[in-house]
Amino acid sequence: MSVGSALRRMAVVALLALSAFGLLVGQLAGGEHLPESVVSPAPGGRRALFELLGELGLRPAVWRRAPSALPEGRGLVWAAAAPEPGTPGDEEDAGGSNTADPRHPLHYARFVEEGGTLVLPAAEHGFLEEVLAEPLPDIECTALDGEEPSWLTVRGERLRVRSPWRLEVADGTTNERVAVECADEQGRAHAVAVGVGRGRLVLLADDAFLDNEAIGELDHALWAVRLAEGLGAGDPVLFDEYALGAWAPPGRLALALGPRARAVTLHVLVWLALALWASAWSREFPRDPRHSPRHSPLARARSQARLFERAGRYDLLAERLHTGVLEAAARRAGLAPSAGGDRSLLDAVAARLEARGLRIPPAARTDPRTVRTERELERLASGLDHLEAALEDDVAGGRRAARERGVA
Repeated sequence: MSVGSALRRMAVVALLALSAFGLLVGQLAGGEHLPESVVSPAPGGRRALFELLGELGLRPAVWRRAPSALPEGRGLVWAAAAPEPGTPGDEEDAGGSNTADPRHPLHYARFVEEGGTLVLPAAEHGFLEEVLAEPLPDIECTALDGEEPSWLTVRGERLRVRSPWRLEVADGTTNERVAVECADEQGRAHAVAVGVGRGRLVLLADDAFLDNEAIGELDHALWAVRLAEGLGAGDPVLFDEYALGAWAPPGRLALALGPRARAVTLHVLVWLALALWASAWSREFPRDPRHSPRHSPLARARSQARLFERAGRYDLLAERLHTGVLEAAARRAGLAPSAGGDRSLLDAVAARLEARGLRIPPAARTDPRTVRTERELERLASGLDHLEAALEDDVAGGRRAARERGVA
């Protein structure tokens, strides 16, 4: 392999490695720990809750994608806060729709109305007021007197928790769209579910019990597990990190292999692979078939003879003819090639024939280097033919004599 070919292959491999590295780096999300994040080990983070649900098989997952990618028709999304105000997409696009921006709050409304469940603190639900198809009931969050733990009834189970807030529904808890998820001994609601379309919005009076520093106290961990079990219905629990500001847009690889661009990406990769293969690895030229007549010795001899004939070099043709006939005659007569060349070999053949009373034609003794015309070449060829015939007669006579001696 030449140096240029090796360098070309190394350049191709380096280019592919750099491209793959760039795609992988584009997929890496930042490791920043935000307040109330489920990946934060800080006292106010929610990492303990995340690991607890994971150990119990409730399949928690971190959600950092835009709201437009939320699952359709089902799913549980647990948000610690509302998206920051001023989210891009507040203005309508040219078609009059707010859904052009994947980060618009309207996508949260779509998720809930199509059958999803959204859990968030009651104080944070204001961003949904203007985007939902129907208005929410008037729900207020008020403080309780004192900070003593309360006994809450969660799906028939009494749990001792510390929750200094309660929820009040102006329309009354008997409203057909509002269901109390848990209440204390005085009947004060601490979590309510509001029906929205085919889904529901679950509001918590206070979610401070989910923090790392508080979830181990009293029955806070059990309360969180019971809420996740009752609301999840077997779906993964998606903790919304996007609302906290940890948005991770799809990387280059995710966009290239997405539903809209997958076919184009695969075609481009195939064409790129073919182009690299064609340019980086040199291949041999296609060979002629082995049985091609152009490779036969007779064809090469005739081609060379025509070349000498067009050049007028009858002396070269005569030399090749003279040498070939004499070597064949010597082999037939059982003579070894002489160091003296064609002349000595011709003398040896002539002596053998003359010893048996045969003579060779004078034309056979013509020096091939003196042949200048086609006629002279034909005369030499005729003399050599007679030489071969005479030698053949001599060999045949010797064989007959040997057979007769054997019979006798």
